[in-house]
Formats: sequence, C-alpha cells, structure tokens
Amino acid sequence: MKTTLQLFILLLISTHGLSQGVQFEITEIFSGQTGEDLTADWFEIRNIGTADWVALDSEPLYYDDESMNPEDAGIINNLGDISVGSYAIVLISDTISEVERFRNVWSPVMDLSNVEIGFAEGAALGANGDAVTIWLGDPELTVVHDTASYPITLSNEGQSYDVELMAFSEVGNTNNAIATILNGGTNGDVPNVASPGNGMNITPTLGLEVTEIFPGQEGEALTADWFEITNNGTDTWMPNVHGELYYDDDSADANDATIITGIDQIVPGESVIIIVDSDVLAVSEFLSVWEEVIDLSDVSVGITDGSGLGGGGDAAVIWVGDPMLSTPVSVGTYPDTETNDGQSYDVSLGAFSIIGNDNGAVGTIQLGGDMMAVPNIGSPGNGLAVPPKSSLEITEIFPGQIGDDLTPDWFEITNRGDESYIALEDGNLWYDDNSADPNAATIITGIDQIGPDESVVVLVSDDPEDVTRFDSIWGEVINLDNVQIGLSDGAALGDSGDAVVIWMGNPQTVLPSFVGSYPELDSLDGISYDVDLGEFSTVGNENGAVQTLAAAGSTGDVPNIGSPGNNRIISSTKVTELTLFNLYPNPSENRIFITGDFTENIELSIFNMQGQLIRSLLSYSGREGIDVSGIEVGAYIIRVQTNKGNQILRFIKI
Repeated sequence: MKTTLQLFILLLISTHGLSQGVQFEITEIFSGQTGEDLTADWFEIRNIGTADWVALDSEPLYYDDESMNPEDAGIINNLGDISVGSYAIVLISDTISEVERFRNVWSPVMDLSNVEIGFAEGAALGANGDAVTIWLGDPELTVVHDTASYPITLSNEGQSYDVELMAFSEVGNTNNAIATILNGGTNGDVPNVASPGNGMNITPTLGLEVTEIFPGQEGEALTADWFEITNNGTDTWMPNVHGELYYDDDSADANDATIITGIDQIVPGESVIIIVDSDVLAVSEFLSVWEEVIDLSDVSVGITDGSGLGGGGDAAVIWVGDPMLSTPVSVGTYPDTETNDGQSYDVSLGAFSIIGNDNGAVGTIQLGGDMMAVPNIGSPGNGLAVPPKSSLEITEIFPGQIGDDLTPDWFEITNRGDESYIALEDGNLWYDDNSADPNAATIITGIDQIGPDESVVVLVSDDPEDVTRFDSIWGEVINLDNVQIGLSDGAALGDSGDAVVIWMGNPQTVLPSFVGSYPELDSLDGISYDVDLGEFSTVGNENGAVQTLAAAGSTGDVPNIGSPGNNRIISSTKVTELTLFNLYPNPSENRIFITGDFTENIELSIFNMQGQLIRSLLSYSGREGIDVSGIEVGAYIIRVQTNKGNQILRFIKI
C-alpha cells in the first residue's frame, strides 16, 4: 500500500536504475508477531524491469524503514542474481544464520528452491504500521527506488501484508499464501501466513517411520518390548483423517496386524512410543522406568497387543489404515541382539543405542536381566536427558548496580549434597539467564570440582582479569582464600528481576539442573539477592553478608553488600566498626591528618573507589600528617585498623 507521499517520492526516482533496465517493486511485508517469532522480519521484492539484476555487476540494494534515512540504510547482503520477473526475500537481520532459520520454517510448505534470500541490518518493522524503503545504489548519492507501507497488524497476528493485493495474506489467496507448520507467538500456537517468493505450495505428506526398536532383554525385562514412530513428513497424522495405525512383526501379515491405541495425533517432527503388550499397565511400567532418566512429558505412549519382538533379529511393521486394504508405510528392522543385551536398536542411526549417541540415548537407573544387573539403553521419544539428582543450588545472585559496577554480575553455587560435583564425571556446568535457552547457554570455566557444603562464585564475564578484580574488592572484607571463582561469558542479569539457570552437562541433551531467581531491585542498588534466605542481603545476616570498602554506582559512593562464598569465616577485625578517629582537612590538596585514640599503633590503608590499594602505613602514631600530594584527584577510602576493630574514613583529593 503506497501513500500519496510515497507515490510522489517515486515520481522523483532517478533514471539510473531504469536506464539499466533493472526495476524492483516491494510486493510483500512481514513485520513479525507478538511473542516468539518464527523468523526475522522480512519483505519480498520483485524485478519488474527489463534486465536482470546481477549481484557482481549491478548497483547494490539498500534498506530502511519508513524513516527513509539514507544514513541509517543497511546494505542487503547474500543475494544472488535476480532475473526479470523473479522474487527475492530480504530478512531484516545482521546474521546469515537467519537465512537458514527462514528456510527451515518455510521450505516444508513453500517451494523456495529458486528464491534468493538475503539479509540487511536495519530498523525492525513495527506492529503499528510501518514501511519498507529500498535504494538501488548508494542512498547518499541516489533517491529512493521504491517504498511500500502496511497498516496496523493487531488483528492479523502472524500474517504478512501482501502489497500487490493490498491485504493481509490469507491461505489460498491469488498469490498462493499458505500457513507454516511451525507455530510461534506468545502461546506458541500461531502459524505464519504468507507467500514468500510466490512459489508453489508443497503438498503436506505423511512421513511416519519406525525409528527405534527395543526387543526386550535376557531374563527379567524392565519393560515390555517397544518401538518408536517418528513423523518425518510435513503433515500431522490423525486417525480420523488418515486411518488408524496398525502393527505386526517381520511377518508383515495383514491378518495378524493389531491396532495401535492411545495415540491421538503425531505432528511433524514428533516421536511417539508404542508398547507391545496386552496389559495397559505396561504403559505405566514403561514410564516408571524411563521417566527417571529422560523427559517424556511431551511424548505420547500407545499400546498394541501384537507379536513380541525376538532377540534373534526381527522387524516392526506399521500400516496407516486397514492393513487388508493398504500396504505398510514403514518397516524398521534390527539384527541379533545377543551381544547388545538391554540396548535398543536405533533404526535412524543404523546401530544399537549407546549412551550419548546423536539421539541422546541414556541408561536407566533400574536394572534388569538374568542377574538384575543390566540397564536399558535407549532414547525413547528423543527427549532430553533428566540430569542427575544433583545437590547443586544457586544460593546468591548479584545483578550489578546502577552506573559503574565494582565487579561483573555474579552468582554463587553451593553443593548441598554429600558427594562432590566433579566436572570430568558429571559434565561441565553451563549458564543462561531466565530465558533458559540451551542455544544461548555458555560454559562455566574455572570450576572443576565442588565439595559437599562448598560454595563457589561464577562471574558473568569472559575476562580472567575480572577474577583478580573481584578478589581484590571482596577479599578486603571477606575470606575468599578457599573460594573458587569461575567465569561464564553469558547473558547479563537485569535489574528488573531475572534468574540464573544452570545445566550439568550439555544443555542440548539435558534439562536444567537448578534455577535461582530474584525480584526487581527497586532501590536496593549494589545489594546481592540471597536465594538461600529469600531476601536481599543485609550486613550481618545469617550468611555473614558484609559491605565492601570500595564503592561505585552513578555517584561513586555505593558499596556492594553480599556474602560471596557463603558462610566463609570473616576476620573479626573487619566486622567491628569503630568511631574513634577523625580526618582533616577534607577536601585536601597536599596533606591530611588523622586524630583520635592512639593508645596503640594503628595501621592505615588508602584505597581508590575501585578497591585498589594506593598506599599503606603499617604503623601510624597520629603525630605526623599523611602526604597525598602525589595521588590523583578523586575520592578515596582510608581503612583504620586497630586491635579493637576497623574504622572507615573517606576524603576527597583536590
């Protein structure tokens, strides 16, 4: 949809592009959706000129939104040649990985084989109406090549705006719009509807395949025989649409085939489990064995009263619809199991399952077999492995402070169990914030082992110098001698409330081990949240929270309060605060004097506001002044140490 202003601008287009015979038109715009997006924002262009646009020879294309600002325009990358009459898609993103993501979403339903897909870093498209503007050539040296706008998308969630049709896309419109199989949005139930590239729709197909088979084990079996069916197609199987599922073994005898019950649908990409048994209690038995080690919360488990699977090699054969009137849709076979007792056969991998294979196989905790000593190994449902019942907990979180930070964000992990966590045996630790995104999780380095009752600190940083910085600031007020400090280059923690999520082992194959969250900081700047106590830290709390000598923040006078290392012994001389001494003149340019009770020698330490030691006097009697002429202008802290305790004085050097 072009406004009067946009049409006027187009009348002023230079003849540069036209003289070459290349002319683009914006034909479709997708501005994302509320909540989780399936793809980046995108728009479609079509070469309506008389000559091909050649990537290596033609003027480059640029993009901006309705602001039409040449200075903000981003070049469009990754496009190949665009012939006359052809369409291309441009994703609004700064990363090429979005191209693959786009293809994964749209290729199952739309033929994109001849559609160029590029990307441009630029302004995202808003839900309240916006516009796409393109230039052919340097935007600073030429005028707008084309522009197109779209209205508010509020009542058209997930639909593109078809500029050619001047309407939001609907399935089956004249440009072949279709809905994606995948869903996005706030509740994950909204498909995208569009016609990117105006290609041919791909007819959804069923792709039910037998992908894993478990034929029992020698002696006492933990579960009945079972097999896995995966939908590798693009259409959802539903019994009332396609017909019921049936099963038989390698005889593939339609007369012996038995109906599979308990499965209502199998969506593309989904795997389900079928128990071969006549007793429905076999389903509960299966779940009790496998739910301890693999996440089956979204895996349907059905049952069929058919032929058992033999240990000498056999097959699982399935039909869709009456076996007397159809042929099998999938046959999964497996070899002799003699040397692989208790292991499933992964048909998709062509091998007996081993722990940690590409489908995330795990071993059961329960044991079966002749001597009740053999676990089952498999990956039913291809779900995530349930992590060991570890006793690691997030016990304290520090999300930084307003203005300058004394340290990076950090959190504390405490081992509440009786056994040590050992990285080489239990898997590395990984971190993310409240998004709990396995793809965004970052490994925690520097922590190899956590003993019972031990607490460690993890800095959200990739800079080893931050460990030294943390130790120098907190080591002045709390004993960190035996506290491990690790690093993880992950998401920073927000001041509006957030969470720390940790995994023990690869986040792609295991569920999170523990989550610790904290509320909005409000006015509690510079204070850690003690998850253990369920409150923000206060000096002297049950976990021994203390206040740093150094200060930071917007005004440079906010110390940090926390108890990193939890319950570590704090020197008594650092806990008792005195009020026996005074300092003058303040501010001072050359020399300062301290007055007070000098019945014993005192020790002085001068720190800058970053916690760095500037000067120390091991014995000070009070009779002489302290020369500060050689230090930089700024705020400083003087720690006065006596046998009775400490006192903190502050002064300004001018």
